[in-house]
Amino acid sequence: MKTFLKVTAVVAAIYGISGALMPSFLLANYGVSTEAAVVLMTRFFGATLIAWAVVIWLVSDCTDWVALRAVLVAHVVGDAVGFVIAVFGTVAGTMNAVGWSGVLIYAVFGLGALYYLVSGRQAVPGRA
Repeated sequence: MKTFLKVTAVVAAIYGISGALMPSFLLANYGVSTEAAVVLMTRFFGATLIAWAVVIWLVSDCTDWVALRAVLVAHVVGDAVGFVIAVFGTVAGTMNAVGWSGVLIYAVFGLGALYYLVSGRQAVPGRA
């Protein structure tokens, strides 16, 4: 679980930093409009991803199941919603084919978080 959480934190940080500092570049890769309002919302999304990356990174060394469970539940819920949004955005043509990478990221990380959530306390890092 520790490695999974650290990997998700790094990916969230990469996308968060990209969204906050280089929103037009990120949006262009996905074929999304780079209008001022879209760029601004991407910066806000980037800031949120950075915060989420910090939370995940810090909890990855935690051995408290209650704290880990809270983060994993949030992970599963957020990834499920993001998955649906990414599918709709890609199918509708709002994003180009690169949008499928977002679908894949949400699916993989959501399923990983669900796996550790179902595994329960026995998956807690540092637990003997």
